[in-house]
Amino acid sequence: MKHWPIIITSLLSILGIQPAMAEHQYLLVDGENLLVSGPFELVIPRPPGARFANVQNSHTNFGMEKLQTSRGGFFVDDRILIIEVETTDAPAGTINYEGMPVVELAGLQLPSRAACLRVTEEQIDADNEPLLEFMEQIGFDPRPGMYGRQLFLANKDGTGEGIALYAKRVADCANISQAQLDVFEMQFEAFVKRVREANPQADTRRFED
Repeated sequence: MKHWPIIITSLLSILGIQPAMAEHQYLLVDGENLLVSGPFELVIPRPPGARFANVQNSHTNFGMEKLQTSRGGFFVDDRILIIEVETTDAPAGTINYEGMPVVELAGLQLPSRAACLRVTEEQIDADNEPLLEFMEQIGFDPRPGMYGRQLFLANKDGTGEGIALYAKRVADCANISQAQLDVFEMQFEAFVKRVREANPQADTRRFED
């Protein structure tokens, strides 16, 4: 799978995604929840005050590999939370996060990356970066920059992954204070905690030490 060199490029680097009549639908809005199916079975509650983003389903051919993707999430003011679920028809074990940095959130040890990215009008107008296209389509402006953290989950046979991207609009990547970062991490951890509480039967042991 393609990951951002630091954070955003993991999903933005995949080219040639075309909207398709969904052969799959891994995300579904149901009342106050986003339901995840396919490689995972999870209930993701809507964060307080946030709006749902329209779910998008797409497929991509990457060489001989066929990827099926569902993307949705939530947004409010200067913050956005994107949930992406993707499966591959490549051999078992293709998706592997071994060696990726790990962060502890809400009692889980999870593969994760965090970084800040400057976003320009030219990048948005190019229409070749799926995440920026997604933000534009739901009415979220990522300019002039976004600080974000991604968490990665893989299913047991390594053919499906779930990615949660939590990002906040910032004026200048070079001038983010530690206090701002601490608040950001606390907000994301609160989200992860709500997801855990909404899925008491979920098997999270494989994501821990």
